[in-house]
Amino acid sequence: MAGASSGGGMALSAEEESLVRTLLGPGHEIVSVEKEVKIHEEEILFINGKPLALEGPQGEEIRRCLLNGTIPSQDLINHLLEEAGLILRPRQTVVQCDSMVVVSHKETTLASATSTTTNPSSPSTTQVPEERPDVKSPDPEKPISFEDFPRKLVHAQRHPEMQHTLLLWSRYFYSPVQLLSCLQRGSHSDKELYSLVSRWALWFPEDFGHEEAMESLKLLFNGLSGPFLNGTADFHGTSHLLQTLSSHLSGLKKQEHKAQSQLNQAKESMLCPLNDSLATAQELTRIEMRHLNLISSVEFVNVFIRDAFKKRQAVKEEDTQKMDPLFQAHSIASNQTVFYDNYVNWFNHLSYLVATSICECSRKKNRVIRIEFWIEVARKCVELANFNSMMGIINGLGQPPVTRLKKTWSKIQGEKFSVLEHQLDPTSNFRSYRSTFGAAISRSENASDSIQRIVIPFFSLFVKDLYFAKETQHMEVSADKGLPVTQAQHIANKIMEFARWKDLTCPYQKDPLIAHYLLKSKPMTEEELDYSSFLNEPPMCSFEKSKYKELKAKFKTSSI
Repeated sequence: MAGASSGGGMALSAEEESLVRTLLGPGHEIVSVEKEVKIHEEEILFINGKPLALEGPQGEEIRRCLLNGTIPSQDLINHLLEEAGLILRPRQTVVQCDSMVVVSHKETTLASATSTTTNPSSPSTTQVPEERPDVKSPDPEKPISFEDFPRKLVHAQRHPEMQHTLLLWSRYFYSPVQLLSCLQRGSHSDKELYSLVSRWALWFPEDFGHEEAMESLKLLFNGLSGPFLNGTADFHGTSHLLQTLSSHLSGLKKQEHKAQSQLNQAKESMLCPLNDSLATAQELTRIEMRHLNLISSVEFVNVFIRDAFKKRQAVKEEDTQKMDPLFQAHSIASNQTVFYDNYVNWFNHLSYLVATSICECSRKKNRVIRIEFWIEVARKCVELANFNSMMGIINGLGQPPVTRLKKTWSKIQGEKFSVLEHQLDPTSNFRSYRSTFGAAISRSENASDSIQRIVIPFFSLFVKDLYFAKETQHMEVSADKGLPVTQAQHIANKIMEFARWKDLTCPYQKDPLIAHYLLKSKPMTEEELDYSSFLNEPPMCSFEKSKYKELKAKFKTSSI
């Protein structure tokens, strides 16, 4: 055998020489050899002792959330839990019958929260609890009574979609603390309770945001006994679930406090500095996605409850209200709509900000530039599938103090705005908007990049559709009539569709200058807009003249 050449190689060991000769076979001579050492570096996130490589778009998003201290989307959280083996992906069995496809969902339960290898003979922590022969899934055609609701909820464990629907609507009957108490008193197995409550904490973590609810959850887990928990991996899984839930709720509390402080924070009066329509549309999209990501499915049901609760308060005496078995549950749910309300306020803020940026210009030339700028921003929002900001801008351009500026609008090319106005046309139940929105959804479903996947619906119309569905389905939930299951599932499906849109990752980075103006600028009030509009273009009719005289006296007095 010839030794390694002096050009940077190294001699083979006897073991390596034997191996190479075996590979090459007889008749071949080894003249030289070189060894290379390659180092592969990667970032690893350990979850319950299991290493997960931060690779691809999801890895980048996880890294960004860790560095910024932000809460990942629900899709990303589910991905992490699946990769760590804490939850299982739902398995689907598809049966083809002529032209109809039937999809049956199999059980998904929390897996072991430890990374140790279990004895094959011991009970698997992912094993599906055996269904008792006397247990039937809830009949979708029959309403579930107030008294029977906890039992039906537990027995729906083999039907995750049904159990999800029942948990979503449970707040019509019980507060989280009340429901946990009912579950503890029921004759349910530890396995059934563990499966249900684990799903509940994963699907609707905000239900345990109050200290009393979290303590009730811990009390329920502490009550689970016997071979199911003691000395098994599920005991560790319970501990991990509570830790993860507490961490998630802490993040939500910070976001809620931040949103509330921004709402109460004094705004600054500043002139509009915007001039880049695309950058403005992208920043609007980022702000919209931030708001959407915080709205939970629960808040939509809470808004339904709040409306019904207010109506009952108006017709019932206080003592009578407190005798109502649903009073406490509805009272709690009515006050848990913070992120929903913030999003509605954001839409109104944007509309008034657009009108303010126009009316604050004393020169007609500058007002024309502002109107054309916002029209272009709205057009860019359509391209980005940000329909809520688009509608907010159109609403701002349609404010009476802006529309009455006839001399200003005469310099605007009519077709520019008419195309956008067509989107807001309520004819045939907003047919034009729904057509455009449908195309955006189709694009999103087939897209491979994060920009194309973004879809932000016109929020007010989406909520209106939910109310319309509730009315047309004749859905009335009460202690006497119970919960109509079919109608509840129908509306829950619509809400979950919204959840898929809101959990997408926003691909745009924050633009500090544009964000500061959009979020911190103080819009004019209705009266201030009217007065500024009259100063820009004098009142024409007797009504406007009378209003201007009244406002002039008011603002003159306030300035003294």
